[in-house]
Amino acid sequence: MLVHLRLTSIVLATAAAFLTAPPAGAVAAAGWDNCPVNHFCVWDGLDGTGRVAHYTNGSNNVTGQGLRGLGKSGWNRTQSSWCTWKGTGEQTAVGANQRVNLDIRGLRRPHTWACPI
Repeated sequence: MLVHLRLTSIVLATAAAFLTAPPAGAVAAAGWDNCPVNHFCVWDGLDGTGRVAHYTNGSNNVTGQGLRGLGKSGWNRTQSSWCTWKGTGEQTAVGANQRVNLDIRGLRRPHTWACPI
């Protein structure tokens, strides 16, 4: 009986360790830390939360590119300003290395898109 209890305890301890361990290759970074250098990153949640999409040239419409609807926050990790927009006539300039909470449907580097600053 004592051997059976010890064996059961060992099996349960091993199973618990396996179930709580992170999967191999898992990335612990979350939020703003998910944005690579030289990219403009857009999240579908505020303050760099939720799903993220990374851009080097921009997009006319970020919806359907891994995000659930409009982007809600962004981080420009490049050395130049970018233009973002929600709709026609709703452009916002986002400076180099600036983090923002705003609705983002599209974004472009300034050399491919005129944006009022």
